[in-house]
Order: sequence, then C-alpha cells, then structure tokens
Amino acid sequence: MTVHPDVPSDPGRSAADRPGSPDPARGAGVIDLLGYAYPWDLEPGGGASPLVDWFGLHRVAVAAAYHSVRAATPRHQRRRFVEAPHSAVYFGLRPEVWRGRRLVPSPAEWMAADAFSTACRAVRAGGARPLAWVVLTHNSRLGAAHPDLTVRNAFGDRYRHALCPARPEVVEYAATLASEAVLAGPADGVVLEAAAALGVQHGAAHDKMGLAPSRTDQLSVCFCPACDTAYRTAGLEPDELAGSIARAVRDDVDAALEELWGTDAAAAVLDARQDAARRLIAAVVDAVRDVRPDAETVAHTSSRTADWSASGLTPAAADATDRTACWLRDGSTPGTAEETSTARAWIVEHTHAAWRDPATADRLVADVAASGVRELQLYHLGLLRRDTVDTVTHAIRAARRTGSVAPPPVVPTDDRAVPA
Repeated sequence: MTVHPDVPSDPGRSAADRPGSPDPARGAGVIDLLGYAYPWDLEPGGGASPLVDWFGLHRVAVAAAYHSVRAATPRHQRRRFVEAPHSAVYFGLRPEVWRGRRLVPSPAEWMAADAFSTACRAVRAGGARPLAWVVLTHNSRLGAAHPDLTVRNAFGDRYRHALCPARPEVVEYAATLASEAVLAGPADGVVLEAAAALGVQHGAAHDKMGLAPSRTDQLSVCFCPACDTAYRTAGLEPDELAGSIARAVRDDVDAALEELWGTDAAAAVLDARQDAARRLIAAVVDAVRDVRPDAETVAHTSSRTADWSASGLTPAAADATDRTACWLRDGSTPGTAEETSTARAWIVEHTHAAWRDPATADRLVADVAASGVRELQLYHLGLLRRDTVDTVTHAIRAARRTGSVAPPPVVPTDDRAVPA
C-alpha cells in the first residue's frame, strides 16, 4: 500500500486549495468520504483501522475532546463496550497553556494519555487525513463546576451540560481546546460539534421530558447575563421575554416563540444567539489556523434553520468554516431534507435504514453525490457491524465505478480481505 505523504502547511493557500479539502476543480457530483471514530476504535485490535484503507476514506474524524458516552465496540477484539463517565480529552494537557484558567478539560483516565495521537497515526497509516473531532460547549463536568458559565432558562434553571457561547471564557476555552487538539495529533484540521448554545434536551442524563417541540424551544432560550445583554443591545427587555415564556409554560400554552414574542422580537433573539455561535466558531477557526494555517474546518449544523435547542449553527457555520455537515435522518433524502441548502456534507449514521440493503445503499450514496455536497460522512467506523460493512462497501464501489466518489487516497492491493 502506498500512502500519500503529508503536505506541509502553506499559509498562502485559500480554503478551497488546502491539501485536505475536496478538490474544487472536479465539479459537482463527486464526493469525498470521511469516517468517524473514537480513539479506542483505532488502537491495535480496535477493528476500525482496516476500514480506513478498505473504504478508501479521505479523512477520519477522531474524537479528541468528547462528552461522556457508553459506546458499543462490535469490531473490537478485546471488549464490547467502552464507558467514558465524563467529558474528557484524549491527549495530554500542556500545563503552561491551561494554568490560571477556570475552564480546564479533564483527561480520559480510562485511556492512555497519547490515545488521540496514536489514533491519528493509525489513520495516516491507512492513507487518510486525521481531523480532530472536538465537542465544544457540551461538557457536564465543567458546567457543574462552573454553573455561572452555563445556559440559564427563563425560570433561572441552569443546564450544566451546556456552556453558553456568549460568555468570553467559554469562547477562549473552546478556541484553546481545538487548537491544542490539532497540535496534539497532529491533525490536519477539526470537526466541531456543539458549537452553539445547547438547549433543554440532554439524552445522556436519562432525560424524562416528553416535551412538545414548542416547549423544547421555550425552555432552550438562554437568559444568562451575557445573553441578556445581547438582547438589550437588540432593543429587547430580557425580563419580559423570560416572563412570557414562564407564563406559557405554567399555563401549558403550546405556542411557538414567534407567537409569544412576535416575529420581529423572535428574529432578534435568534440573531443574538446565532451571533454568539458565529463569534465562537470564528475564534475557534482563528486559533486552529494560528497553529496550522492550512487546517480544514468542518462544523456540525442544526437540523432546522431556526433551531432554538442548538441555535446559531446553520448560518454561522456556513460562513466561518470550510464545510458544514448535516445529519441525514431516516426518511429523509438529500433532496428533501430541510437543511439541504446549507449542507456541504451529509452525515449518515450506521443505523440508517439504507445500509440494510445493497440496492438502497447504492441509491443513498448516489443521491448524496448528486445533491451537490462535497462529502459523505460515515458515522461511525467503530459501530459498524459486518453486514453493514458489506453494504457500505458495495455502495462505495458502485459509486466509484460511476465516478461519483473520488478515488481512494492510497493505491489498494488486490489481495485485501474484507475486514472482520
């Protein structure tokens, strides 16, 4: 197997010309492939490393800073679950960088300190480019330790899982976290998750909610001091905004925020929240480019244009990063999903119904390529079962025969066995 060499950083290149970016000259209808993985998926025996070469992936997003998770490991040779009990980083912290700060990430004591860099080396050995997958504002451990930096709802309740991006300390933390991850890999860029103010829902806390969509929106608006200041700057009175939400909740009023506040006021609040996310993302991108000028930057986007539970992602990420990645849910196609106009990459989960049958898998990959995006993102390499590997393989090979998936970045051998 011949692996393409690393391309040195070149500060003079534009975003479209960065060495890892999808080739803008190849035209629409041809996509790259990215896979997601946790560090333990890429350790020896983890089961994901062979898939990098097998699928001919161009990039792999490796979790460098991630929230708590209990993850199945169906491909691992030695374990069937990994439980990460709290948000953590999978690289060593440099004391001189974090000294004197309130927000300091925790190391993952269940993994080696160099787990992320080891995983990045495995990705490069498979011919792909590693990107640091960084979760920014979703950190329950830091939120519990510093509740004044979290999202606060209309009743004054704090969401410890959600750091508020309107707070300067949170912006500084996120920028430092992402740039340090790129250095630690070293990685060729970042994939940003939770790059906005998260809302009331938090599945990892065993939520017992049953909230209607309108109630979720109402309880997801932040009224921390920084957000209140932004609302006042827009000519609004935050106490009145919060009071109307509180009355609606107490009286069980099922109404959109546009109905409670009026269209203009709701738009102004959403603009303020989106501006906070835009400033967060811009600061992160600047910090990453300071340490690697040619770094790729990708951000996950929300599923709705006006998503109050994770607002700010869609327009902000589109303006500030190289690519935005949207989830392609079951029942949606690239032509019908609401976020089609914003997506520059589609994320398809390992449980998506299309992977159950080779014909539907072929059609899904072809539809993604035809939608005009630049990348198909496979979530998640460590969670793929053998039968799913078969259908994904079938779809990728069919798409490469038609030219809709870019050639692999390595020269494959003819005697490769299907990864077990």
